[in-house]
Amino acid sequence: MKTEDENTETESRSKTLWDTTLETQKKLSEKYVNGNDGLEAFYKIRRLLEPHWKHEPTVAHPLTARLLMVSERNYERLTHIARKFEELTTIAGSDFMWEKLGVAREYLGAAFEIDFILRLRHAGFPVRITRPASSRTVDIESRLDGREVRIEITSLREDDQLYALKAFMALQNAASNEGAILGGKMDRIPRSTRAIAALLMRMEEATRQADISVKPVVI
Repeated sequence: MKTEDENTETESRSKTLWDTTLETQKKLSEKYVNGNDGLEAFYKIRRLLEPHWKHEPTVAHPLTARLLMVSERNYERLTHIARKFEELTTIAGSDFMWEKLGVAREYLGAAFEIDFILRLRHAGFPVRITRPASSRTVDIESRLDGREVRIEITSLREDDQLYALKAFMALQNAASNEGAILGGKMDRIPRSTRAIAALLMRMEEATRQADISVKPVVI
């Protein structure tokens, strides 16, 4: 359990991160066509997520690189994330989801759960998020064919989330260093440092191919 001083330090570090990132975006976003939209999205994401943001000195939050990145493509992505977060606030029982989104090790699993919940809602099904007692997982209550149903969402185990997080951050950093735009989803999780290193080598080769062909390349 953290002491009061540790909690205060965590909150201070989190605020510093958000403030520094905001200043960067204010200076650079105006150079892009959709920069104002991206900056507005940043404000929305901060308003909703900062109260639940947990700074971890050894694990970077997956959104950190996204919030810092400056590009047309990234501003589109930030706008998309902001819309999803705003819609999440309108769903009954969503309070617990913000706790998970603010934790680096749980963010990717929570993002998957939110995508599934919103897809159900957009398909016309009423949804309510419930949390089993003493659990970090969530269930969905809905109505299908006139019947009340409960759907259990199974997302990544904590160790898988950690590997996915490490791979995600390594790819984001490598893409930034190469001046490349990275997007898409992994078809499987690299579960070792060696597997992540191999994935980075494939990305570097794909970057070289993209530079030559001036076309997107699948890793």
